[in-house]
Parts: sequence; C-alpha cells; structure tokens
Amino acid sequence: MKTFYTRSITAAVFVIVMLGATLWSPATFFVLFLIIALGGMREYFQLMERIDPDYRLVSPWHRPCVYLLVPSVFFALSGA
Repeated sequence: MKTFYTRSITAAVFVIVMLGATLWSPATFFVLFLIIALGGMREYFQLMERIDPDYRLVSPWHRPCVYLLVPSVFFALSGA
C-alpha cells in the first residue's frame, strides 16, 4: 500500500508540473516534452540492451544520431 501512495503523490506532482509548463509558455512546454522524450529514448536503449544483447553491436553512430534527431523533430514540429 505504501507504493500506491508514493506513486499517487508522484503522479499528482507530475500532473502539476505538466500543467504548469503547458500553461506557462510554449518554450517551457517544448523543454518539458523534450526532457520526457529524451528520458524515454534513454530507457528504450537500456531495455533493448537487456532484451537483445546483439543490440550493442549496432553502429556506434546510432545512439548519438537518435539523440540528435529527437530534438530536431521536436523543434521542427514546434513551429519555432
């Protein structure tokens, strides 16, 4: 039951931060979702390495290029 309360409080804080960033300005909205997307990409890479050990043999340029592509796409779609 303790994890339920911890997750509930964390979710409430996350919702407050998301609403604040969304209502504050387009720049904070962009930065917030960029951080979330980059964190998601990092977690994806870690999961892929656990699931498929051969994933580490992918080109060394793969990860940096994806990390550069995500902000580029976010910037292009933001209309800035």
